Amino acid sequence: MTEQRGRLNAALYLLVLVLAAVAVVLVVRLVQDRGDDGVPATLPRAGAADVVALEAGSDEERGRQADVLAAAREMCEAFFTIRHDDLEASLERVRGLSTGAFLEQYEKATDPMIQILRDNEAVQEGEIHSVGIVASDPDSATLVAAVTTRVTNKNLAGDEQARPFRVQLELQREGDRWLTSDLQFVP
Repeated sequence: MTEQRGRLNAALYLLVLVLAAVAVVLVVRLVQDRGDDGVPATLPRAGAADVVALEAGSDEERGRQADVLAAAREMCEAFFTIRHDDLEASLERVRGLSTGAFLEQYEKATDPMIQILRDNEAVQEGEIHSVGIVASDPDSATLVAAVTTRVTNKNLAGDEQARPFRVQLELQREGDRWLTSDLQFVP
């Protein structure tokens, strides 16, 4: 039994030594990866740009990208801003910026929600923090947006509640307009 206990102690001692060696290696690598300011080299430095510069495209391409970004911002503002006391205008604004399956889905979803919004005297104001193009071509674009809403309703007893959202939008060009063909909430 003493011999078995001795082997177990030796194995545990060896395990502790191996773990300590691994810890030392990790600490050394972490220190080497840090810049002079102590921030890991893989993280952006304070004041560093958080936008990746792309090669300059043609004037037409830059104009199209600006139009796509403006259309996505307008949809996010419309979609996340809704007032019980001006409900039809709020809903119509989203309809006017929508197309295809998304428009059909939105139409079906709004009917059951109208009475709930009115009964609860709900008001939601959207604030767009950022919108970015993930992919685009001359007739379609995929974008992501970060939005925070401020919500008030009867159930909140006059208090305002902030709710953050991230969404992915699919836009389609129809004539000279960019319309939303899909809007999905993303984690």
